[in-house]
Amino acid sequence: MKKFIYSAALALSMLLSGCDLVSNLFSSNDRADLQDAINRLGSESGNWQQVLSDLQNNVSRTLQSDVQNLTDRAVASVGEHANCLADIRIEQIKRELRNMLARLNGQPLEPIVPIICKVSPNKVRMVFMSDPNYERVIELSGYDMDKGPITAVLKRDNGGAVQLGALQVQTHYHATYNFATAPLDIHSTEIAFLHNGAQLSAVPVEQKPCAERIVNTSPSNVSLSDWTADGGDKDFGFENAEFDVEIDLNIDGQNVEARVRAVVEETGGDHTKARKTQTFTLYTNPDPNFAIDAITSSDEFRESSFINNEEADETETYSSGGVVNRITYRGRRFGFDDRDHVKLVVVFNQLSVRLKERGDCLP
Repeated sequence: MKKFIYSAALALSMLLSGCDLVSNLFSSNDRADLQDAINRLGSESGNWQQVLSDLQNNVSRTLQSDVQNLTDRAVASVGEHANCLADIRIEQIKRELRNMLARLNGQPLEPIVPIICKVSPNKVRMVFMSDPNYERVIELSGYDMDKGPITAVLKRDNGGAVQLGALQVQTHYHATYNFATAPLDIHSTEIAFLHNGAQLSAVPVEQKPCAERIVNTSPSNVSLSDWTADGGDKDFGFENAEFDVEIDLNIDGQNVEARVRAVVEETGGDHTKARKTQTFTLYTNPDPNFAIDAITSSDEFRESSFINNEEADETETYSSGGVVNRITYRGRRFGFDDRDHVKLVVVFNQLSVRLKERGDCLP
């Protein structure tokens, strides 16, 4: 009886040992088949589906489901990757096969890193952000995009960044990101997509250029009176009146202003003198969405030593391209208080100003 039990135990031991031998044999064959597939992909990348099919037929049942899953993922991505680099899929397949081999050998696995090879649109255009019909969804094509979270980050021109959230992954080769609520402004540079802190891809933010327009206007005439005495008596007598006039145009907020400075002096006698400085608004911009950026026509006028030698108004005409079209002078007169009589009337040429859009836009 003891002899029988010993024999049975020996037989069972041999049977179990035989199972281990068979298991080791299959593992050894799987390793060889996996390495062969990896090698074939290096030289037969265009024939990758046949390589995977041969591998699935050769490996043990425990690996067949892994190979089938790898094949399905690769086949599903074919249309999506039409415009991607040709070797992306092959490199990902080879990495998966190396990981299968590493599992059999009890070795560490290579990390799985998602790949983004195409984004659409290829830029976010700020000029359309106010348009309700503007599509605010970025479509991303890639591989293994379901392997760990991919997050969106809004980068800024000062080096800062704003975390936006995770992508919506539809399949392992397609995902989307809706940037409708992203705080885009004039300092935004790009929306980047990161995995474990490493950037996979980015979509630049194309800033809206500030709109510009030229406005041409004809300013109203201006008149200087109530002059201030600056020497001599109040009487110009029978002497001529000599005028010096300076006009400078400046931008003050939403206004274009003309500062007119004039001096009139008796050419003889006791040289009675009077002066006047006055500022006039020539143009006011009515559009709060635009600011006056520049005066594009002439912005200064100088007239030295115009002499009024008649006891009547005298008008002098100037260049059509300058600030002033003509000035009417009145100074010479015999009377009790000639300063009450002195007058200057300025007629301007057309004024041109450039307006530039305000708000989130780049000049």
